[in-house]
Amino acid sequence: MYLRAGKTLSLFNGITWQASSRFEVAAIREEIDRSVSVMVAENLLPRIGMREPMQSRRRKRPAELNVLFLSRIHRVKNLDGALRALHGVKGRITFTVYGPSEDRAYWDDCLGLIRTMPDNVRVQYCGAVTNELVGSIMRDQDLFFLPTRGENFGHVIFEALLGGCPVLISDQTPWRGLEEKGVGWDLPLTDVQRFRAVLQHVTDMGDIEHQRLSQRAAEYARGICLDESRVERNRALFLESNQDSEKAAETCFPTDHQARAAA
Repeated sequence: MYLRAGKTLSLFNGITWQASSRFEVAAIREEIDRSVSVMVAENLLPRIGMREPMQSRRRKRPAELNVLFLSRIHRVKNLDGALRALHGVKGRITFTVYGPSEDRAYWDDCLGLIRTMPDNVRVQYCGAVTNELVGSIMRDQDLFFLPTRGENFGHVIFEALLGGCPVLISDQTPWRGLEEKGVGWDLPLTDVQRFRAVLQHVTDMGDIEHQRLSQRAAEYARGICLDESRVERNRALFLESNQDSEKAAETCFPTDHQARAAA
């Protein structure tokens, strides 16, 4: 209703929109107008503790996997897809789910899937979690699994990487090329067999290989935090928007010099 009213009353005319990713650029132009001005300035990330060494993690045993889903229990987050992908993975699997349930009917569907899980996959639901506990939760997990149907950024993905927890996600987020970087995997939602193959690969993984993967994930996230180009793009967003505002004000309210020239 707000968007319809805003477009009808021309409230969005002359606005520069800020997007944190190409996904948001597409969404803004789809919802507002294809010709609107959009600048990409990624979310600024905290730098607290960036110079501190990564805290120790649990040892990874072959044929065992602690895998984590931490997000809202909502269809867009695709918990049901994660449960289906775990079917057929061999080994001792513990799948821990954190997050508030926002859709009772959807959660009931997920509970139905949980009841059909094979004996080697134990699913435990721990409810919502406060932000200050996320880091310690990530350190107890071997893999963060979020086959989401769409994220404009995905802060929890960043938190997993920062905590040294490799990620297995869909290709519907800005976090792409993770396998090439050696920090995780971003896969098409249609390729369930590939998700299952990666889950099996990480399950079979030993501690030395997993520690290397974990270290690369943490270093990758720290590098993003220290990336000055993010700050520069945010600074450019406000400087350009300010210049546009000044030009608009001069058009509406000309300076004395402009007024005399016009006279």
